[in-house]
Amino acid sequence: MADTSDVDAAIIARLSSDPTLRALMPDGVFWEVATLNGPTRFVVVSQLDHEDVYVLHGVLWERFTYLVKAVAEGASALAVKAAADRIRQLLHEQALPIAGYQCQVCRRTQRVRYTEESQDTDQLWQHRGGEYEVLATPLTTSMAP
Repeated sequence: MADTSDVDAAIIARLSSDPTLRALMPDGVFWEVATLNGPTRFVVVSQLDHEDVYVLHGVLWERFTYLVKAVAEGASALAVKAAADRIRQLLHEQALPIAGYQCQVCRRTQRVRYTEESQDTDQLWQHRGGEYEVLATPLTTSMAP
């Protein structure tokens, strides 16, 4: 049976395994929250929404929406700009291998860009990336009687 966590894992795996993105964001790719050991250049992936579309007795497809963004400490946005571009190359209109699913489409639906100021340190953090939609069909569906 398809497990929605495998879709999350496919996004993380695609981003984590890319040497170009690792060079731009060397502190890693994280699910929702970066580790607290002082990362200064990293990628964060969060699920924003999920929808099941049913037919008769099973799921026809599932729609996932993710926020995928590069984050870097400092006033310069050069690193996050390059990382956001690389993220788009890795995800937009690319097939994702997902255990238990057939990926129908992965695409960026919205751009994300903002600067955050830490209230504790007055340090600036640059955020850039996008919202990505994944449409995936479970390879097996639960059939209710």
